[in-house]
Amino acid sequence: MTGPIFERQRSDTMPFTFEVLSIKTRTMNYSARAWISAVALLTITSLTAQDTTKEGYSVSGNNDITVVPDSLTNTTHRLPAYRITVFESNGGDALNLWKDEMKSKSKSVSGSNPTTADVVVLPAVSTLPIKVFANATTDKKAEIGQLIIAYALNDSVGIADMALAETNARAMAVALNKANVQKQIDQYTKTLDKAEGKLEGAQKDLAKNDKALEKAKKAGEKAKKAVLSLNADISKLKSEVTGLESKFGITKDPKDLKPLTKARGKLSKKEGQLAKAMKSENKAYEDVSKYSGKSPDRAKEEAERAETMNAKAAIVESLKKKMETIK
Repeated sequence: MTGPIFERQRSDTMPFTFEVLSIKTRTMNYSARAWISAVALLTITSLTAQDTTKEGYSVSGNNDITVVPDSLTNTTHRLPAYRITVFESNGGDALNLWKDEMKSKSKSVSGSNPTTADVVVLPAVSTLPIKVFANATTDKKAEIGQLIIAYALNDSVGIADMALAETNARAMAVALNKANVQKQIDQYTKTLDKAEGKLEGAQKDLAKNDKALEKAKKAGEKAKKAVLSLNADISKLKSEVTGLESKFGITKDPKDLKPLTKARGKLSKKEGQLAKAMKSENKAYEDVSKYSGKSPDRAKEEAERAETMNAKAAIVESLKKKMETIK
């Protein structure tokens, strides 16, 4: 019987291949993680410096809270009032924010043109319950909502001390603008939570790929050693078979056939084991190649997810600082 057709051709080249792939993979992984850190730092810096979000929200507080004397018509009665502005809003949203504020301070909030808060308790404005009326307008170009607010003893008579009303109107403007920014923060906090979840998923995928890559490299090294060992065994068995074949060819003694048959059986078994080991070695090589190829994509995805998360985190922090400027 002749020797195995596999010989050492595969095992002679495989050790070098595994070493090269291993070096390339390690280099890529270290570079990828450095890239992620750099991208994250640059993202935070650039997003902190930008003026607005993609929705048009300003990330810096640069709007002055003003209270402008005005008037409000309630059916046929004209009441002294104050006009306040809710930035990055519209009349409808500003009015809804006002309603939310007044619900806890009044018996009821109802109606339109004007909307009326009835039996309102505002100790800083009046010792008695009062009515507060509000109308809303929108300036689309300026992207603001404005409220005209009147403080009255009843449907036709305003409160006596308008200075107190003006102070309350200003406090209301501050509260409504803060509530509006809080809505923006809440919106971005939700997207930040989603971005964090996606980043965790990308990190798990990268870790899973790295683990599979390491497993494939170890399997390749194990198979490589098995191939080398089996080739050495096969070489010895081939020499043994050759010697036994020569002896049997001379003696023709049936007693010499038994060890020859046994040696040939061992050789055949080792050849089968070699074929299996080389198949495992080849499979490991393919897996190393596959997972090495996936690593850059996984690392890129992780970096992109990190960039997205850092962008949203930077916006949330900027919006929080923006709220602090509303006074």
